[in-house]
Amino acid sequence: MADEVRETVNLDPSSTRGGPSGEPVRLAVDPRLRSRLRNMARGRVLVLGYFTSRSCCVTIGDLTARLRTAVPADHVELEPVDGVRVFLAPKLAGLFRDAGPRLRLAGPPFAVHVAVDLDRPECWIDVLDGRRALSF
Repeated sequence: MADEVRETVNLDPSSTRGGPSGEPVRLAVDPRLRSRLRNMARGRVLVLGYFTSRSCCVTIGDLTARLRTAVPADHVELEPVDGVRVFLAPKLAGLFRDAGPRLRLAGPPFAVHVAVDLDRPECWIDVLDGRRALSF
């Protein structure tokens, strides 16, 4: 997207933002989401995480973006997006550095929510296939 903004987020344990050290995570934000996120949040924080489930030798999973009133204790804080605080599950830091995450609006008009897309989704497929471990 031409108007997309890719923000740099430093995960530095010595900073007030906390988190594991390493290369910065670059988080893109779709312009349509950027213009609506503060209203959608209504004082809540954006929590980026994931889930996986394994059954019959098959793993399924997805990346999640949820607006929450409470911050999970183990999550690291990223730079805010237009005043909305953003927190990341620490195990996703390496994946996000490599895969190029982008936040966007998703869902039908009556149930709009935040979604996470990856520029390189094969990185996430590698996690589900067991070829890549989630790590800092």
